[in-house]
Amino acid sequence: MIKLYLIILTLFISELSFSQTLIPYRKGNKWGYSNNDKQIIIKPKYKEVGIFNDKITWVKKGNKYGYINRTGKLVTKIEFTKASYFQFNRAKVSKKNEFFCIDNTGKKANCINGCNGALSSFLEFQFYKKDEKIGLLKYTFSDGVKIDSLPAFWDAVQVNNYYAAVKQNSKWGVINFEGELVTELIYDTIASKEFGRGNFFKVKYQNKYGFLNEKGEEIISPKYSKADFFGYGIAKVWINEKIWFYIDIKGQEFYEP
Repeated sequence: MIKLYLIILTLFISELSFSQTLIPYRKGNKWGYSNNDKQIIIKPKYKEVGIFNDKITWVKKGNKYGYINRTGKLVTKIEFTKASYFQFNRAKVSKKNEFFCIDNTGKKANCINGCNGALSSFLEFQFYKKDEKIGLLKYTFSDGVKIDSLPAFWDAVQVNNYYAAVKQNSKWGVINFEGELVTELIYDTIASKEFGRGNFFKVKYQNKYGFLNEKGEEIISPKYSKADFFGYGIAKVWINEKIWFYIDIKGQEFYEP
């Protein structure tokens, strides 16, 4: 009985280690992976690495790509000239100028709909234009579909779930679902992902980038020279043209010189 318990416990711990978050970690010019507490899980030894959005991701050595699993074991040879993320158990790659799909064992496979693609999401806001200004049509769901409109006096709009970034006189802020300004018009730019819900806003202020949460609250002050959008809880940021790494939603930097 004790032996069986130990076997189950071992399997549980093993599964826990596989399911933990692995974040690309930069040490000098080498890349590996750490957990949320910045403890190294896969030693930095690659030129570049991808994000684990599945059990497999790409890594780069020299000018070639291959794929590893969450234990750091190679599941393909490092032989591809281009590599994409796995979706629906397929990834698009290229080798010797030939483009094709592989399965999660590295074998050639038929490409399927959605492979390396994105799924669109429903937006509660839609746009309308009046006198060269932009307004919003607001959808609410109670006793059927009801459409309300918010006044058209914005120069540009970026929708993010129940909130929207709005531009007026060259400055950006955020409004809520009722059209109330919840973030003052102070930013040079505000942008959200084209696809997905509950995304963070990326902002630019005095030529530096930071992030707001979906409610327009500043969670990471603008201090980076460049930034990508958040995905899977992390975002790629640059401190200069050569040095970039990942941060989490708390602003923790997964990097050491």
